[in-house]
Amino acid sequence: MKKRIITGFLLVFAMIVSAICVSCTGGGKTDSSQKDIDPSLCDKIEIEVTTSDITIVEDDVEGFDYTAYFIIYGDGKKLKTKSEYIDASGVLIRVGTYTVVCRVKDRSAEITVHVNSSGKVTEVKVTALKTRIDIKDDEIATYDFASLFRITEDGSVRTTLLSDIDLSALKPQKGGYIIYCKYKGKEASLMVYVTETAYAIRVAKDKVAINVSEVATYNYAKLFTVTREGEEFIPDNSMIKGNVLPKAGEYTITLSLGKVQKSITVTVTDSDVAVFYKAYASIKMPLEDAKTYEFYKDFYLYVNGKITPVDKNKVDTSEIDGANAGDTVKVWYRYSDELADYIEVEITIDDVVIKAKNVEVFSNFKASNCKLLLA
Repeated sequence: MKKRIITGFLLVFAMIVSAICVSCTGGGKTDSSQKDIDPSLCDKIEIEVTTSDITIVEDDVEGFDYTAYFIIYGDGKKLKTKSEYIDASGVLIRVGTYTVVCRVKDRSAEITVHVNSSGKVTEVKVTALKTRIDIKDDEIATYDFASLFRITEDGSVRTTLLSDIDLSALKPQKGGYIIYCKYKGKEASLMVYVTETAYAIRVAKDKVAINVSEVATYNYAKLFTVTREGEEFIPDNSMIKGNVLPKAGEYTITLSLGKVQKSITVTVTDSDVAVFYKAYASIKMPLEDAKTYEFYKDFYLYVNGKITPVDKNKVDTSEIDGANAGDTVKVWYRYSDELADYIEVEITIDDVVIKAKNVEVFSNFKASNCKLLLA
């Protein structure tokens, strides 16, 4: 009898301790009731799915509730799964397989949704909206061919997908090709005529020099001037082939577009590379204004790709001193013996307003327009 009392006491004690431990830990997924708590207030978010894939029919797609398939925990507590956490935008009202994602803070989970036919469709039509199109060879990769066809089921329009389009015969070469749209045993076709894109590539210099510090961030694409079908086309570095390393040496970069290509030799040096620009080629002003004008402000100096103040002592205005009205003189900026340029100054009578000629606006400097110096 005594033994039974002791055993019963121990059992009750163990149950009490267990209950206390569960209520105190707060860790793990211990709470099965849903809490309407803002997930942003939780330190740790976990998302589970009740099943990895489901099957529904087309009639059920619109407005379907996916919240029951995701369980969200915030700091161990089960949170309310709201529709605003669910992204089902990719599920279409048509037969196919799609993905639905639940996202909360930095966590996400997904399920696969199979959409089957509702079994009510009696008539399917596939129509080509055009009989032919003309495109350039470089447009094929991004062209929206699905937009050229319409699919209807019992008169209702269904979204045409790229997967419905048979492009197996289409090539990025000059010629005519037939493409098809196929859906549930029906099909339509149209002719695609491909023509070559006319590119022209020019380079101001076939050799440039840059400092080793510029290699990683240098805009090599701006060394090339490109036109596509006669209009300016701006390339980017992703189109440039060739590897320029951050160590002294000579490297070749190439831009190829269609059947046209140009290459440039890039010299990487440990020495400083200086580049400067002038704001205009010539200017008119009275003699007294010319004598006091700060011409050094109209030259722009870059060293290793960084703007650098122009040393006013390197701007030579000595020709102005002996000039008279009607004379044209030169104001020189000499960064070094190898790198120098000038602005022409036409001396006018006193009442003539200062006027710059052949103004060059450098809102987007191009190394191809620069003079380079290995200092």
